[in-house]
Amino acid sequence: MVFRIEPQERYLLVTVTGEITAGEVPGVFRRAMAEAASRQIGRILFNCLEMQGNFSITDRLNFVAQFTENADADALGLRQHFAVVGRPPVVDGFAAMHLRNRGFHVQTFPTVSEALNWLGVSPPSS
Repeated sequence: MVFRIEPQERYLLVTVTGEITAGEVPGVFRRAMAEAASRQIGRILFNCLEMQGNFSITDRLNFVAQFTENADADALGLRQHFAVVGRPPVVDGFAAMHLRNRGFHVQTFPTVSEALNWLGVSPPSS
């Protein structure tokens, strides 16, 4: 698994590629959230279109539990919004639904443009 964090004008772009295990997912989210908080950025786009993995329902529920236990949803007074771009079976919206039920602003999308629109930001300049 390779991931990179790239600050954009009004959001943080996190791109995850390659094979990822269920145990690695919380760490990626924690690092991205910490980076966003340190830069006082309230929007994070996770591009997982090139990510591969096999996650059970139990894996997804464990992630939700770890995320809600460790997340500082109001870091530096910012309410972070998470847009996750990917396709089933890796990104299926199950964890996002459970996180929304716990008060987090998170949504899944099939394309980056839809995610950027939801976040209310413009795509990066080329």
